[in-house]
Amino acid sequence: MALREGLPSLWLGTVDFVLATLVLVALLRQRDCAAGRVRVAAVFAAAAGVAVALYVWQPAFLIYLPCLFINGALAWLFQGSLQAGREPLITRFARIERGGQMPAVLERYTRRLTWAWTLFFYGLLLESLLLAQRASAETYLLFANTVNYLLVAGFFLVEYLYRRIRYRQFPHSSPRAFLRMLIRTRVIGGDRH
Repeated sequence: MALREGLPSLWLGTVDFVLATLVLVALLRQRDCAAGRVRVAAVFAAAAGVAVALYVWQPAFLIYLPCLFINGALAWLFQGSLQAGREPLITRFARIERGGQMPAVLERYTRRLTWAWTLFFYGLLLESLLLAQRASAETYLLFANTVNYLLVAGFFLVEYLYRRIRYRQFPHSSPRAFLRMLIRTRVIGGDRH
C-alpha cells in the first residue's frame, strides 16, 4: 500500500531498521570477548556500507535489507548460544524465569527449543530471500512487516501452550510476565554458564 502511495523506499524499512538495530545491540552484548564484539561490529559496518551503496545506486533495494538482517541475526544469536561451553538462550531465559532453579528435564527441553527457534529464524531468512527474488515488493513487505511477525507470535504462543500441557508439573510464567521479565533483566549478554 505504501508503495502505491509513492512513499519513498527509504522510509518503508524504518521500523525494521529500528528492530535491526536492537538485534545488533543484543548481538554485541552477547559476544563473550572484545574480539567477538569487533567481528559483530565489522559485519554491521559491512552491512551499513552495502546499505549506503544501495541507497546511492538502487534505493528501492533498501526495503529488503532490514528483514534479511533481522532474521539472519536472530538465527545467528540463537545458534551461537548452542556452542560448547555456552548456555542455550532459551535455557537462560527459563533459568532466570525460575529464579536460577532448572530441572534437568526442562534443561533438555529448552536446549531443543533453542534449536527450534534457530531453525525457525533460518526458515524466515530463506522465505525472505525467496520472496525478495520472486515476489513483488508489496508481497515482500506484507510478509516482512506483518506475516512474519504473526508467525513469530504464533510460534511463541503455540510453544507456550505445548509447554503448559507437556510440563504441567512445573510452574510457567504467562507470556506477558515472561516479556516483562525479559525487559527488566539482562538476559542477553548476562553471565555465561
